[in-house]
Amino acid sequence: MEGLPEHAWIVGLAYAVLIVAGLVVNVALAIRFFFRPIRWSERVQSLEQRPWSSGEAMRLLLFLTLLYVLVSLAQHVLGGDTESLGVIWVVLQSLLFHVAGLAYVVASLRRQRLSWSETFGLDSGRIGGQVGTAVLLYLAMLPLLWFYTMLYQVGLRSAGYEPLPQEVVTVFASESSLWLRAYMVLLAAVVAPLFEEVLFRGIALPVLARQRGMTGAVVIIAAVFAAIHFHVPSLVPLFIVAVAFSIGYIYSGSLLVPVVMHGLFNTVNLVLLAVLRPSG
Repeated sequence: MEGLPEHAWIVGLAYAVLIVAGLVVNVALAIRFFFRPIRWSERVQSLEQRPWSSGEAMRLLLFLTLLYVLVSLAQHVLGGDTESLGVIWVVLQSLLFHVAGLAYVVASLRRQRLSWSETFGLDSGRIGGQVGTAVLLYLAMLPLLWFYTMLYQVGLRSAGYEPLPQEVVTVFASESSLWLRAYMVLLAAVVAPLFEEVLFRGIALPVLARQRGMTGAVVIIAAVFAAIHFHVPSLVPLFIVAVAFSIGYIYSGSLLVPVVMHGLFNTVNLVLLAVLRPSG
């Protein structure tokens, strides 16, 4: 069709295959859980007992706020224009925020004498099963995500708002350096999912659940997760995926599940974006 990128049909076919696979997974899960109901109350209680304290969570929040101020200051010093800074800004932002944030979490775990296993439910003996669970739950969320994203996009356009891609997506699509694009894929597939899941699901979800109940915690965290990306067209999609990530964590008890789900979500989107990227 005129006006569409050359390889748009590949992206459309890929999304169609993923959505059909998601529908099949949802049917299979519905049948399984009908005959073997999930004891959600036990899983919620187990998650609420994770050892990260409210006080330590507040100290982490203060540290991240300081990082955000430093990142904003760096952006201002470098010119204040993300589009003109391009991938340099993305690299700087990831180093100042994601990597430093993860370093703080590691230091905090050591200070509290906590292991990754007891704090986030990570178990090296169950990695294969947890990755498999993450893939299934990622596929299961896609039909619902696609449906409500389409409704949301239609609503935005009906209100006269033309949805534009996030700045990081624009930077990735326009970047010509293979090395820098590979770094951005690494950031999206590994670094950002690990940091954001540690922060939102690993720490914030159990702490907030002890105060507001698990349902309230899931909704609040999903809303915050969507809002901090500062991109109106992504609010509903990010809210839905954040809820799915939380459900994955509650169901499995392992942070590896939402980390893999998050990494798959980012990676698939970037790969399909690369397919759409004009050649030459």
